[in-house]
Amino acid sequence: MGVIKTMKEVESALPQKKEINYVRALDKNGNPILINKEDLAQVVGELFTSLGLFPFMQRDIIQGEMSPDDIRTSGMYDVGNSTTMPFNYGGLLVFNTKTLTIQTGVDLQGKTICIRVSWNNGPWSSWNNFTFNQQSI
Repeated sequence: MGVIKTMKEVESALPQKKEINYVRALDKNGNPILINKEDLAQVVGELFTSLGLFPFMQRDIIQGEMSPDDIRTSGMYDVGNSTTMPFNYGGLLVFNTKTLTIQTGVDLQGKTICIRVSWNNGPWSSWNNFTFNQQSI
C-alpha cells in the first residue's frame, strides 16, 4: 500500500504558476467548487471595495464641461482639456470621509496645487491655489 500524504504535502508539491483558469474554493455551505479567475477577481474587487481597502482607484478623465462639483468618490482623476477646473491639464485626488470631501488638484507642470472642501455633501468652498516657483536644489 502507498504512503498516505497530508494535504499540505500534496499541495506543496504542486507546480507554481502565474496563469490560472480556475481556483478551487468552498461555497457558503462548505461544498467544493471551481471558480474562474474573472469571477474570483470580481469577488475580491468587491470585497476590497466594500472594506475600503483600495479607495484610490483610477477614475474618469475630467474634460470639457465635466464639473468637478459632482466628483465626490475617492480616487485619482486625470484632468484633460477641462474648462471647469482651475487648470486645463493635470490630476485631481479626491478623499471622501463621508462627512468631509477634499479635492486636491495639481496642474500638469506641478507648479500649482489647488484645494477645496465640502462638508456633509454641502456646497464646495472656493479653490485655494498655491503656486510654486521653480528653484534649483
